[in-house]
Amino acid sequence: MGSGGGGTSTTVQQSEPWKEQIPYLTSGFQNAQQWYDSSNPQYYDFPTTVPYSSQTQQALAAQQQQATQGSPFVGTAGSYLNNLLGGSYLNSNPAMGTYGAIGSGALTGSNPAYGYLPDIAGGGAGANTDLLQGMATDTGTNPYLDAMFKQGADALGSNFRDTINPGMQAYWEGIGGSPANPSAQLYGQKQLQDNYIKPMGDLATSFYGGQYQADQARRLQAAQSVGQLQQGNVSQQLQATGQLGQLGQEDIANILSGAGGMGNLYSNAQAQQLAGLGSVPSIQQAPYTDISKLGEVGAANESKAMEDLQAQMAQFQFNQNKPLDKLQQYMQLIGGANYGGTTTSTGPNPYASNPYGDMGSMAMMGAMLPKMMGV
Repeated sequence: MGSGGGGTSTTVQQSEPWKEQIPYLTSGFQNAQQWYDSSNPQYYDFPTTVPYSSQTQQALAAQQQQATQGSPFVGTAGSYLNNLLGGSYLNSNPAMGTYGAIGSGALTGSNPAYGYLPDIAGGGAGANTDLLQGMATDTGTNPYLDAMFKQGADALGSNFRDTINPGMQAYWEGIGGSPANPSAQLYGQKQLQDNYIKPMGDLATSFYGGQYQADQARRLQAAQSVGQLQQGNVSQQLQATGQLGQLGQEDIANILSGAGGMGNLYSNAQAQQLAGLGSVPSIQQAPYTDISKLGEVGAANESKAMEDLQAQMAQFQFNQNKPLDKLQQYMQLIGGANYGGTTTSTGPNPYASNPYGDMGSMAMMGAMLPKMMGV
């Protein structure tokens, strides 16, 4: 709708919702008013923090007790460190006495070899030579040889008596003769020669002949060994003399080593003093390690409890905002924000006359009028 006659015009446009939409809009506005007038959303009226777990409480109590009372080990370690730093252990090493004795020469000559090396060096090692000389001149035989031969001879006699002789008797009976028969005597002599006389001779030769050869070889070997031992004795004398000199040099080296060992022990004791001084902080801190680990367990339990609490709070907030969220979705579904209304606009009047335009038209008509009248 417009109005003319002036320089401007005002246009008013009015629109209304779809009539089928009006009841739903009315219901939505009523629910919005009720939501606004209510006390929703409400605050989560429960604890929003997680209490200390039992592990954390134990850790805090233990830490407080440790901090106020201290560890008994710290006192013990402090006493030891005081003695260590005061030099009480500089001479307490058990090796210090031995090194001191060696360094002072008190153990010089204590090597057991000093007891027999001088005797060897002086030629007192001839006992083995005397023994071998006796073996080289000994003409005796093995005292067990006769007994051993007798055992062999008795075995041959038993074999002839128990085995050969019964066979001879059976042979004689088989030929129908007697021991006085020449043929039987010849057979008996052959059996005796083959099964007793000859084996007995072989046994004697084996025992006594072999023993004789062994005795001769033993005497010859003993005689040769005497010469070798005499040469060995001379070599031992020279070696013992050289070893005595080496022992003397070793004694000198031990004296120097003992003196050096004492110096090393003293240096090690000083190093232990410095190391002990550096260990004080770690000893004081050690009891807190287990407490800290217990606190970590408590923190893990509290973190899990906080996650559960946050999930409960999120569920509560969701339920609190659920009516408002559904109302907003409802209003968007039934029409959004276009519920109708009135629009007013103001602009130039297209029907208004231009005074300057009219005057121009009149002037033009005045100029043309004489021509039209033929003047």
